[in-house]
Amino acid sequence: MAYLRDDPEKEQNGEGDIKIEAPKSAFLVWLDNFWYHYKIPVVIIFFFAVLVIVCTAQMCSNRSYDTHILYAGPYQFTAKEKDAIEDDLSRYGKDVNGDGAVLISLVNYQVASEEEIEASEGSISSSYSASQYQTYENYILTGDCSICLVSGYLYEGLKNHDRLIPLSDLLGKVPENAFDAFSVKLSDTDLRTRIKGWEKLPEDTYLCVLRPGIIGASSKTSYFDAMREIYAQLIN
Repeated sequence: MAYLRDDPEKEQNGEGDIKIEAPKSAFLVWLDNFWYHYKIPVVIIFFFAVLVIVCTAQMCSNRSYDTHILYAGPYQFTAKEKDAIEDDLSRYGKDVNGDGAVLISLVNYQVASEEEIEASEGSISSSYSASQYQTYENYILTGDCSICLVSGYLYEGLKNHDRLIPLSDLLGKVPENAFDAFSVKLSDTDLRTRIKGWEKLPEDTYLCVLRPGIIGASSKTSYFDAMREIYAQLIN
């Protein structure tokens, strides 16, 4: 950029500079003109392009699970343990959604009784457990889960509120290793050796099945029949 003096008297005071700007390149002139006339369409196209990219990425990364198995009790699985358990559980699953893959999700809520909270020596807070219990209750109402592993504290609650289907109705008979009419105790199966990670669960963990929901996946006969088969494989 160059400067010219337009007045010799003002030159001594540093005034009167005239700026001479270099001419813009043809590309910059074209770009300015294009942006002036088409900025709104460009912004709209850019917005929808980003939207398509984000949605595509989410669709590719999301896993479509065939079913969910619930564990609610004093133990909280790590992400690594949860992944290992889901891999083992898939051997017993069925391709319910017909996508060619068998994927089972483990849903985990850390809910503890007062005795379990005291025994945890501070690793479980009563406020967190209460919050998890409410979330657990809400999740059951969705009808998206049938097979449950629950602590003795929660098992009594499910039984008392008539939320469990009798094993005789589910399987046509009561298995020899049944704890009572509604469940099989985890310690009375070999699941703690078959499913890596379940050996960390308390022995008084109960394997049971919720009654079919009014809404959600369990309200569908085909889904519930598949859960019946998965449960039978797990307890035997």
